[in-house]
Amino acid sequence: MLDFSRVWLPFIYLYGLGGILFIAGIVITIKAGSFDLGRLKHKKWMWILLFGFVWYLMMHALMTWAALGTISVYTVPAILLFMVAIFIGTTVALRRKSKHVDASDTKKPTVPTKPIKTTKITFSPKPIFPPKPIFPPKFTVPKKPIKTTKLTFPPKPTFPTKPSFSLKPKSG
Repeated sequence: MLDFSRVWLPFIYLYGLGGILFIAGIVITIKAGSFDLGRLKHKKWMWILLFGFVWYLMMHALMTWAALGTISVYTVPAILLFMVAIFIGTTVALRRKSKHVDASDTKKPTVPTKPIKTTKITFSPKPIFPPKPIFPPKFTVPKKPIKTTKLTFPPKPTFPTKPSFSLKPKSG
């Protein structure tokens, strides 16, 4: 039988530390104002995020219990199907709730509504350009021909056309 440190300690570490980081990320987005739980679409996404975390936690735990023989292998799909039914029911309820929203129930936009202060930039009517750059004089080709020297090479070596040795054995 497997002991606690090989089965459940990694599970607690994975979902404990992962859950703390997951919740911290959600809290940061809520405090930053990019996740507003007053809006129904944001509530729906919060539900999806939390359900996804619990879904993987339960799937991992159920399969671990089934591998250890604590529960039957056939129980795992039944519980997961029950969780899917809960998810679908809650999602449909949130969708119905979002269809019956009055205009007075919506929150104010999160974008700033006050005009932004701007400074007026004025330009002179005639643009002022820097003076033209002074380039060096153009390169001219000399009119006199350039003196060239002819290169000489040593004569090619000559090689004998017939080999001076023979591969045939000497008779004699």
